[in-house]
Amino acid sequence: TEIMQDYAYNTDPELLGSYWPQPGRSYVQDKLRIIQPPKEDWEDEQRIEYEPGTKGAHTGEGTLFMETEINVCAVKEYVRTWSSYHGWQEKHPGQIARSKGGQGDIMDEMFDRIAKEDEWFRNEENLVKIEWGSALIMARRK
Repeated sequence: TEIMQDYAYNTDPELLGSYWPQPGRSYVQDKLRIIQPPKEDWEDEQRIEYEPGTKGAHTGEGTLFMETEINVCAVKEYVRTWSSYHGWQEKHPGQIARSKGGQGDIMDEMFDRIAKEDEWFRNEENLVKIEWGSALIMARRK
């Protein structure tokens, strides 16, 4: 959703964007375009990319490679595996996830906002489709 995009990439220190390891994350966000197979060794280079949309399943651009469907509770825990979340957590040690007995963390806040916009997210057992942005670089050795 647009809310998730804002929380994930806004560089406000209270959100997650400034906590992504760099330059690695910028390479991923740019669909690995920095990787250029050396022309003297490789030919027939092809790039296939997918950028998820923010308006629901299959609203992205490109060729979709990876998707799944899991419940809202599992989505929250998945997002807590992001490296940016771990960096944020180091700076905010007192904010503990409700699922861990705390008052809530950045993910609880984000999902509360999402649920306010879309009541589907209020039920943690409801299924959510997830799509991953991806890039595939193919080339043939000369």
